[in-house]
Amino acid sequence: MRDDISDYLADLVRRSRDVLGDDLVGAYAAGSVGLGAYQPGRSDADVALVRSRHVLRAPGGHLPCVIPVASDGALVESTATRWP
Repeated sequence: MRDDISDYLADLVRRSRDVLGDDLVGAYAAGSVGLGAYQPGRSDADVALVRSRHVLRAPGGHLPCVIPVASDGALVESTATRWP
């Protein structure tokens, strides 16, 4: 797996663990990443997070969201909405 997508996935799991704690029981890459066919700038990253309990809203009442993969990390950081 490419370092850039591997780093992104590791960060996604860390951030998800920060929000969900021990309720996060699994994180799985699917699609092009899972098949080893990821192409930067062309592919998206499909990820499924598995929680031990049903999720309608994340802790704090926030809705779960999709975090896009982008080649410009500064753009993502400047435009991302974060959980408190």
